[in-house]
Order: sequence, then C-alpha cells, then structure tokens
Amino acid sequence: MTSSCLHLRNTTKNFVLTLLLVSAVSIKLSFAQSDGFIRTVYFRTNSSTIDPVYRKMLDTVANYYKFHPFLNLNIFGYADTVGRESYNDYLSEKRVETVYNYLQSRAKIDTARLRMEWLGKSEEGYDLHFPEAHIQQRCVDIWLY
Repeated sequence: MTSSCLHLRNTTKNFVLTLLLVSAVSIKLSFAQSDGFIRTVYFRTNSSTIDPVYRKMLDTVANYYKFHPFLNLNIFGYADTVGRESYNDYLSEKRVETVYNYLQSRAKIDTARLRMEWLGKSEEGYDLHFPEAHIQQRCVDIWLY
C-alpha cells in the first residue's frame, strides 16, 4: 500500500516542492529534476536516530554526491504536529543535523553546495490535519540536484 504527501514551501528566493512517497515494501525514488533525485528518511516519534534500514540508502546518496561535484544538496527536516511547537522545531533541526552528520562522515560535503532547513508545524508544509499524515511529517528529505 502506497500513500503520498505533498510538502510545499514558498519563500522569496526559493520555491521547493517535495513529493513524499511511502511504501511498505520499498523506498521510492522521486525525480526532482532530470539530473537529481529526492530520498526520504523517516523517523520514529520523538526520535532523531537514523533507523539502520536507511544506512545503505544514505551511503548511496553520499557516494553519488561524492562523484558528482556539480550537484547541490538540500536537506529538509520535518516533525509531526503533536506536542509543543518549540520541541517540534528542535526535533526537526536535530533530524537534519543527524542526516547531515551521517552524510558528512561518508562524503566531504561542500557547504557552498549545501542548504539545510527544518520546518516547524507553523510552516506551510504542515497543512495536514489527519492522523495518517503524521508519520509522513516525521522525516528528512534529501534532495540532490
């Protein structure tokens, strides 16, 4: 069974459209542009620990980044809407840092080609008011383009 969730973020300088696809059987690949892709790491409630099931995928992302020096790396973190907003903002940031640190340990990340952002529940991407969407918000999107 596959479900999808759309995170939309519009700022004065950037327009980011992230399509999250969740499958019980496999990790889905979404093309951001013809030369790039998006990968998603999901987290348990109140956790910023990367589940071992995502390590191979993250290693693949790091290797791809390492051998494609023209690509940019965007890392976007989300938390669900349950709990205090300040805690969820903190948790989103910790998830982004955890994924960044994992990738940095496997590939030298050029900060000139890096953008990290964590989105709180007051952001536009959190307009999901049904319980099934909460797991889709507990994630980090890794966008190589």
